[in-house]
Amino acid sequence: MPPVEQKGWYLAQTIGQDSALGHLRVIELGDIPASYAARQLADLGADAVKVEPPGGDPNRLLPPFAGGIRHPERSLTFIHANTNKRSIVLDFDEDLDRRIFAQLLSSAHLFLEATPLGFLEKYGFTDERFRAEFKGLAIVSITPFGRTGPYRHYKGSDAIANASGGFLFGQGDNAKGHCTAPSHLAYQMAGTMAAMLGLAAVRHARVSGAGQRIDMSLQEALTFTNSSSIARYSRENRLERRPGARAYGGAGTNIYRCKDGRYVHFTTNMPHMWKEFAQNWLAQKTLAGPEWENPRYREQHGEEVARVCAEFIGTFGANDFAEQAQTRHLAAAPLNTIGQFVECEQNRARGWVQELDHPVIGKYRAPGPPMRLSLTPLRVRRAAPLLDQHRREILTEWEPSGLGPTQGTSEQQREPMLKGLRMADLTQQYAGPLGTELLAYYGMEVVKIETTTIPGKEREAAVHACMNRAKLGCTLNLRHAEGKELFKRLVAESDVVVDNFSSGVLERLGFSYEVLRQINPRIVQAVMPGWGLEGPLKSWVAWGWQLLAYTGIMRLWGYPDSPMETRCKIAWPDRVGAVTMALGVLAALEYQARTGNGQFIEAGMLEAQGAMLGPAILDYTVNGNEWDAMGYEEVLGAPYAPYGVYPCFGADDWVIIACADDAEWQRMINLIGKASWAADSKFASAAGRKKQRNELDQLLSQWTSKLTPRQVFRMLQEAGVAAGIACSGEDLFHDIHLRARGHIVETDAQPWGKITHHGLPGIPSLSAADAARPPPWVGAHNDRVFGQILGLSQEQIAALAAAGAIK
Repeated sequence: MPPVEQKGWYLAQTIGQDSALGHLRVIELGDIPASYAARQLADLGADAVKVEPPGGDPNRLLPPFAGGIRHPERSLTFIHANTNKRSIVLDFDEDLDRRIFAQLLSSAHLFLEATPLGFLEKYGFTDERFRAEFKGLAIVSITPFGRTGPYRHYKGSDAIANASGGFLFGQGDNAKGHCTAPSHLAYQMAGTMAAMLGLAAVRHARVSGAGQRIDMSLQEALTFTNSSSIARYSRENRLERRPGARAYGGAGTNIYRCKDGRYVHFTTNMPHMWKEFAQNWLAQKTLAGPEWENPRYREQHGEEVARVCAEFIGTFGANDFAEQAQTRHLAAAPLNTIGQFVECEQNRARGWVQELDHPVIGKYRAPGPPMRLSLTPLRVRRAAPLLDQHRREILTEWEPSGLGPTQGTSEQQREPMLKGLRMADLTQQYAGPLGTELLAYYGMEVVKIETTTIPGKEREAAVHACMNRAKLGCTLNLRHAEGKELFKRLVAESDVVVDNFSSGVLERLGFSYEVLRQINPRIVQAVMPGWGLEGPLKSWVAWGWQLLAYTGIMRLWGYPDSPMETRCKIAWPDRVGAVTMALGVLAALEYQARTGNGQFIEAGMLEAQGAMLGPAILDYTVNGNEWDAMGYEEVLGAPYAPYGVYPCFGADDWVIIACADDAEWQRMINLIGKASWAADSKFASAAGRKKQRNELDQLLSQWTSKLTPRQVFRMLQEAGVAAGIACSGEDLFHDIHLRARGHIVETDAQPWGKITHHGLPGIPSLSAADAARPPPWVGAHNDRVFGQILGLSQEQIAALAAAGAIK
């Protein structure tokens, strides 16, 4: 047996054959965010039934296509989003098909839908009917701006979701308009969150007997993952504008060109990193003086830091620099292409890229799973369905879901979805606290374990206050013998343990998964390594920036004519890791509820992020195409024309427009009052508008530049054309729609005082949820944790504190 420090050995040795969600049926209807959500649950074992309209899901015609042949069974984006599902075509205009749909719902545990507001109601599927006829059904409704509020009827797109959620404001080339993200990153992030919320609602329905609807706004899902922009504006009056080619995340933290023409991302934002770089690695000691150890001093002399870094890094090849930096425990990674990521040694060693087979396109290589569960691994059981492929077998399966009439009291039904579950939270920094907070919002009792040895300055930051709401806080010294015993007692009283320590830290403290499950066989342990627990890069230092670079996203997220140094520098993989971990935990808890068994989860952020690159990876593995930065000419923007970001009245003010079809184009022309555009044959079709993109963008810019972003946004949306604003923290703070939906909340807690934050990413119609519970200060709930949960007396707690165990 490998030494206990090898955290991944248990996963490798005990991989199971069962599925976490094999007992669940999921019905999917509507646009692609619902498809991404259902794919996540299908990979975890759920029977996912995709309901398509006559002619098929429009996303069957979304590029890229296998072999470049436009055909509804050859869309690689559709194949990526719909593997592991079954398909049935239903025409809602036909009474028989509506009755079939109702029977499908009666057989399901979860309904994921991303239809326009009013679509279901038009066909008789009202809230009242759902409550009366489908009492145990959990529903997640995904819309661009939610089901309530002044913008509830407004349209959206992946770019608009990212912009309205605040992600685009502070990233990219500051000489151009805000650039959209590649590969449906916003839709896939929201889909993962919808899957997680769906499992929470399924659990609540099983316990209370009552189904409910989760109202999930794409905008609010993205404000949650954006996390702290509202809090930073509220507390610090801080707006993070696009850095362009400047450092982002501290002086020296940036993208650098290497001598082989490739680029690396490098950071020295921790004190030990700076010392190692400036005092030990640099031959010239121009940055070695003690004054340079002060981050503020380095910021004030950022140009000198940038010059020295660029000159030094420019003497290396990209891979060579990253490898040498990592041997010194410095965070660096090359900006890979998609192909370089797919073929990398780490993926080969871990067997992550999987070979699949499709009845039309044949064998192909695809991204592997976003996480690994020891007893219930994610698996591909079937290819993406052909249109209406499973009609006959689905129509023979009229078994009810097993959720009968409501049994719980009204008080039980209003209780939080995850009430009764407890987590020991050992996470720190960003990804871990964000993911555990998501579970805390919906009722899981999350006990945040800290120590007073961490400097208080970190806790004073708005970002820390934002990501640790709704938790209990206790102090515990895991290096103390009695502190270890207290932790074991807490594990015995918990359902979940989560950490994002470096590999081996918890094991060296004596808490391997083998030890934890001996204490509590029901325990679910989730770990969040950057690069994965095994493989040649397992010991590399991982910040979100390096994972963004290594997976290829950093290269893709920008404009083709912008300098590489201006690419997106946001730590997107931290957000992906947070939501993926939360989904994995709830899936494992479903299995625990059925079997009594816990399990081990490796929620590695490299693979979680890589799994969201399906369209790009499939275009590479199937067609041999390498994506590069394309701005708004991105492959997945094909349905829109015009599509782009347009200047508005004001300094650096822009609006995003995504015109989806000829009808929207006509409405836009009518609004602007440009009859000549309608008469111009070259603009008559989407293909023509794309061909004349430059001319059309100039014409639109002449109109938008006379108006503010919010004027254009509201005028177009009221006319039925999708548009969005790249929102700053200030925009979100004052947003009338978010405030009308109760999404802007305020907390008041030591030592931060009052801070305004984003609220829930999904609003349950029945059960309680709370994003306004303040974050705990250090040890704020020691008496509750050690007294009420562990049953210690005040005298015992005081003695353990005096001994240094509670510290």
